[in-house]
Amino acid sequence: MHLEPDTMMFYTLDSLKRPARNVDWDTWGVHEHGGNFWIGHQSLVDGKDALRLPLLDILEKRDEEYPDQGDEEVYVLFGIDGKTGAFKWFLLSKEEFKRNEERYGRRL
Repeated sequence: MHLEPDTMMFYTLDSLKRPARNVDWDTWGVHEHGGNFWIGHQSLVDGKDALRLPLLDILEKRDEEYPDQGDEEVYVLFGIDGKTGAFKWFLLSKEEFKRNEERYGRRL
């Protein structure tokens, strides 16, 4: 899916983890090239690794920030920063996500 800068995409952690059952979590995750994002196993684009966010990094951050939350209760948000052009990501609990959704709509 193509995302414009300052647009965030989101998944529950459960939906990212489910298809990754039989792969290494350090090579499965969010990929990006030229504003196009996809979820999958490690891939190369123009000879460069397109993996931006390994599932292993997400799980480690979840264990730090939301240790008591189930995978279906943690949202992973990611996109490109409009000012710096850098890849950015963060986690929200289900409650935080719902509060932001009520306040801003689907635009976070």
